[in-house]
Amino acid sequence: MDGKAKSRVVEGLPVTSTPLTPWRTLDLLPELSGLMEPGAGADSDLEMFAKVVSGMGKGKLRELLPQILAGTKVTVEESGKPTPVPLNSVEMFDLVFDGRMEALPGVVAFALEVSFGGFLAGLARLAEARKKSSP
Repeated sequence: MDGKAKSRVVEGLPVTSTPLTPWRTLDLLPELSGLMEPGAGADSDLEMFAKVVSGMGKGKLRELLPQILAGTKVTVEESGKPTPVPLNSVEMFDLVFDGRMEALPGVVAFALEVSFGGFLAGLARLAEARKKSSP
């Protein structure tokens, strides 16, 4: 992971995300992989989301989202000017997504991609190398 911020427009909202530290990424990985497992094999994104969320204990999403979004800012119009809003509190989260819930899955997916994409690509390369070296 290079630690550099990456930007993308998600549902019309400019989003900038800085990767979590490598240690924090590894720390979150078991929790996230355990949550995603129930969604494997779903026929649609909605079905996958429903399976994942239904497997969570109460408050788990509220606990994990701030950690996943710790390095993420969304630019919104405040008093007629673009203002980057860090997603580091419930108040800021509500400010950004109130009336824009359609952007939430894409923002979370982007933050996950920025923080975990390099690690997952490394795992894929390792698996490919193992396949090639096995008889």
